Amino acid sequence: GQNPGRMRFAAHHAVLALAVVVVRGADDPSDDERETSFCGGNEPSMSARVWTRSRRAWQSDDTGGGGSGGPPRWPALQEREREALTRCGAIPVELSMFVDDSNGTTGTHYRYARSYIEEEIASAARETSTWAGQAMRRALDVATTPAKKPRVLVVGSTSPRREALALHLGAGSTTTLEYNALTFEHPLMRTVRVADFDAAKYRGSFDVVLADSSLDHDGLGRYGDPIAPDGDLLAMDALKKLVRRPNGTLVVSVPVGPDLLAFNLMRIYGDVRLPLLLDGFERLDAVGFEDWRVREPTGNFRKTYEPFFVLRPTSKKKKATEQQQGSSQQTPQQQQQQESSSEEASHHSEELRR
Repeated sequence: GQNPGRMRFAAHHAVLALAVVVVRGADDPSDDERETSFCGGNEPSMSARVWTRSRRAWQSDDTGGGGSGGPPRWPALQEREREALTRCGAIPVELSMFVDDSNGTTGTHYRYARSYIEEEIASAARETSTWAGQAMRRALDVATTPAKKPRVLVVGSTSPRREALALHLGAGSTTTLEYNALTFEHPLMRTVRVADFDAAKYRGSFDVVLADSSLDHDGLGRYGDPIAPDGDLLAMDALKKLVRRPNGTLVVSVPVGPDLLAFNLMRIYGDVRLPLLLDGFERLDAVGFEDWRVREPTGNFRKTYEPFFVLRPTSKKKKATEQQQGSSQQTPQQQQQQESSSEEASHHSEELRR
């Protein structure tokens, strides 16, 4: 009941590449930029959050899919893409499981009747003690005001289970954003396809945004999404803009453990990538999270540990103040450790290119 781990199978639930929708202003890199290596002395600072905003649509690229029509495999990626995905070798790569859930990029239509949804809402009490239930309750408590019930956005869902949980816990309505077509026959549930989503229209519209296992494979091409090495980070930036200020919250669940890129299945977030994902947010709660798990191998990368983080966006002014304070308080030992990490990443670059 406490979600100690999930097994990632080839057909996990369908999700979307949110960054494709809400970061439409980001253009692909120029030809000159594509030819410039990130590594070998050219890498950005290892502490830099976003290395590239590139989003390459592999469906129209002659190197994509290796001629098979499916998502590109690791050797077919551009060198810069491989370098950015691994941060010049700082993140190991696992290539034993490749998945094509693109369905020709056409998607699927999922339909749920009113009677089924009502049963889900009625039985959602059994979910309240799970990590997802605890995190949703915490987020709703923060966002609820006497004037209105919270409005919830669920990102990447093909069944109304999380939506039913939100309504059971007191949400006023839910909106589900999904790559596939959905029909939830319930007056308090709305669905929107990625292709029809207008991010500007929904800016600051939601009191709670839930992204449950829908960020870790953003930008890996598995679901027909463009190759975007920092797609997960761009998606977090996009989600932040959808949260209502000042009490809106974002609930995120991703696989946590020693850093790993299991291409094209998922990312696992450890000491390197987890801080980048959560940067720009105040952590209100971390349901199920244990710090030691960040560095503890599971022995099976598909058996994932996925806690839930309840986050509140921080203002740019507050973030700048915290960074200034953190820099002034950094010990010489911490500075030396940061420099060593950058040197180690450089050593990995030659091996990565081979």
